Order: sequence, then structure tokens, then C-alpha cells
Amino acid sequence: LRLGRQPAGEKDNSNVKHRDHQTAGGAGFTLIELLVVIGIMALIMAVTIPAFTGLGRATGLQTAAFQLNNTLALSRQMAISTRQGVYLVFPDDHAALYNSPHERHVEKAFRAYGVYAERDGYVGEWRMLPTGVILDPEYEKTPGSTVNFFQQGDRCMEDIPFPVADGPEREMFVVGFRADGPFHAGGIIPVDIFLREGWTEYNTESGEFEGWHVYPDTPVVGITIHAVTGQSRVREYDP
Repeated sequence: LRLGRQPAGEKDNSNVKHRDHQTAGGAGFTLIELLVVIGIMALIMAVTIPAFTGLGRATGLQTAAFQLNNTLALSRQMAISTRQGVYLVFPDDHAALYNSPHERHVEKAFRAYGVYAERDGYVGEWRMLPTGVILDPEYEKTPGSTVNFFQQGDRCMEDIPFPVADGPEREMFVVGFRADGPFHAGGIIPVDIFLREGWTEYNTESGEFEGWHVYPDTPVVGITIHAVTGQSRVREYDP
């Protein structure tokens, strides 16, 4: 029994506590509801994960093309601004295999490129393509016309120190620029570089290159270097 009036501003919460207790007692999920939610999540993951995997590979290919094309443009600009020949060097399996008995660079075959300047030597570090992307050495650009990346005529082959400026000279595939900007070997025939999703196999201990492979029915990104101007452009080809 309470006598007197309740102080102003003070509320009686006894009934409220009772109602909250009743409401809390009915909250929660049943086992069947949880199993249904888990099943829906598993179905969504099964559908979306393969799509994201393919998206990751495609993104790597586009990133590789962007970086390589940007390096080509910077190499050309360096040739003009420093008044010297500048080459983008691409090791194939032969050049990357045989450097010295104690040092192998087989992992660079079809997957790396470096910038070499006639006076300054190598500029920066060797850059590797993203995992899952290779330089496709034999792409059929048009039906019946296969472009062999490392055999586009003698104009693309130069004796370049490898893998450092004071290393032994190797015959390397290069895309070079003269001091005024054009392709180093002149002419009017463009040079093509093709990037594709794939992988290489090699043995680091023996220095043996075991092969290169491409994923079938996947997009191909080509970079064409105009011989007269030295400028390059990127184009995507259907598989």
C-alpha cells in the first residue's frame, strides 16, 4: 500500500517490465528456419563463386594490357626526352633459360618484360604479368594467319644484356623506339603483342622450360605498335 502522490516525472514501470518479459519469451528461430536460410546461402554461393572466378581472370588480363601499354608509351616518351634508344625487352624460353650455370631466369619466359635504355641500362625492375596471364607466342590473328610473337622478323630481335645491364648479351625480342619516337627498326609494318589467359611450366632446379599453355575459348588482348609513329593501341579479340 502506497500513500501519497507519485512524484512528478516518475513513471510506474512495473507493468512495462512484465510486458517486455512476455515479448522476449517468443523471440528466436526454429531449427527448420535456420536450415532453410543455410540452404539458400549455399545455393547463392554455388552460383556466384564461379562467376567471380572468371571475373578475376578477366580483370587480370585487362590490368596486364593496361600496364604493358602504359609502359610502351612511357618508353617511347623516355626515348624522345633523353635522346637515346629505349627497348621493351621480352624474354622467350631460350633467352630466359641460359644465363649462367648458377642463375636461371626461366620464370621470366613469356611472363616478364623490362625496359632497357642504350645509355642508362635497365630502367626499374623487371615486371611480371599477373598470375594467369602470359604473352601468347602464337596467336591466329586472322583465319589462316598466325602471328608468332617471337618471330616477327629480324627487326624485332636485338642483342641485349640479360637480365642486368652488365649481364651476358642474348638475342632478345624487343619493341624499341628511336630518339625521335618511331619503331627502332623503321618500316611500315606494325608489331603485335598478344596477351592471353594461360600459364607456363618450368623446372627452376634444372632450368628446363617445359611448355606454355593457354585457356581455350577465352578473350585475347592485342597491343599493336605503329611502326611509323611508335604509338600503340589496345584491342580485344574474340576467342
